[in-house]
Amino acid sequence: MGTATTTVQNYVCGIHNTGEGFMSIRNNTVQGLSAFGLFPAESEVCGIQFQGRNNNTDILRNYLHTFYVNSDDYNSSVTGISMGEGSVTFANNIIRIGAEVTTRSYVTGIYRAGGGAGTQILNVFFNSVYLNGIVTSGGGAPSTSDCIFLDDRSGSDIRVSMINNIFYNARSCPNPQALIPTNNAIKINDLTNPISSWLTSNYNDCFFTDIKSGAIGTIGGNLPYANLALWQAATNLDANSLSLDPLFTINPPISTSGFIPAENLPGLTGVGGITTDYDQDIRCLPTMGAQESFLPVTVQFNPDYFCQMSGRWCCHLYSYRIEFKRYYLHSGSDTCSRNY
Repeated sequence: MGTATTTVQNYVCGIHNTGEGFMSIRNNTVQGLSAFGLFPAESEVCGIQFQGRNNNTDILRNYLHTFYVNSDDYNSSVTGISMGEGSVTFANNIIRIGAEVTTRSYVTGIYRAGGGAGTQILNVFFNSVYLNGIVTSGGGAPSTSDCIFLDDRSGSDIRVSMINNIFYNARSCPNPQALIPTNNAIKINDLTNPISSWLTSNYNDCFFTDIKSGAIGTIGGNLPYANLALWQAATNLDANSLSLDPLFTINPPISTSGFIPAENLPGLTGVGGITTDYDQDIRCLPTMGAQESFLPVTVQFNPDYFCQMSGRWCCHLYSYRIEFKRYYLHSGSDTCSRNY
C-alpha cells in the first residue's frame, strides 16, 4: 500500500485509530507501506497510530517491517508505532524498519507524541526494535533515528515503565550532525522535569553500531550520552541494563525467528504479568526482547496421585515438569524448569 509521487504532503498508515476507549491490537503483521513525494512535500509512513484518548489499550505481538519513504524533505518519516495520548501497554512487538529508507528522513521505532490531558500510563515491555539502513541521498544533515522517542512536553503528565526491551540502532549516515548524535537507542524530549520522576527504565539492552553518529540516549535533542555509564549517571535509570550486540540468530533479522538473541540478556521476572513471548512460548527465566531464548528440552511426567475432596478420594490427576535450556553463542548455558 502506498501513495504516488506528489508535491503535496502524503501519509500512509497501516492501522489508524482516532476513537476513544479500550482497544486491543494483537497478532498483526504490517509491512510494505510506502509514501513518495517531491520537495517540499512531507512523506510519512506509520505502522500503527493512535490519536484518540485510549484507556488501558494494549498493543501486543505485532510485527512491523519494510516501510518505504522517498522524499528530499527533512521532515519526512517512517514510524513503527505512534501514540498521541492515552494509557497503553506495548508488549512483545517486533519492529524492523529503516533499511528501505536512504533519504534523510526520520526513522522511529516507538514514538510517544507530546500533549494530552490527565495522567497517562505507558508500559513498554519485552519489545525488540531494530533500525538499520544507510543514508545515501538527500543532501545536508540527516534527521534522527530513534528506537524509542518519548516526548514529554510541557502540560502533559505521563508515567512510563520501560523494561526488558531490546533497542538496537544499526543505522548509519556519512554526514552526521556535528554535535548531535543522529542514531539513538533512546531519545527523550524533556529538559524541565527530572527524568526519573516520570520514567522507570531498567533491564533493557541499548545498542548502536555507528560510532560516528550513534548514542545510547539523547535528552532534549542536544544532550547526548555516548555510552551506558554516562547515561546511567545522568538519568539515574537503567541500573541493570546492558549495551551489548544481542547477536540475533540472523543479522540483519528478516523473519521473526531471527530476533532470538544468542547473547546472554537476562530480563526482570514478573513484569506486567507477561509470561509468554511473541510466539506465545513460555518465558521461564525471561530474556530481554520479544523473542524468548529459552527452549523446552525435556518433559518429565510425575507419578500419578489422588486428591481429596469432601472427605473422599475423587479425582485422578497427572502432573509434569518441563525443563528449559538457553545456550549462548560464546559459551555456557542456563536451565530452569516449571511444574504443571
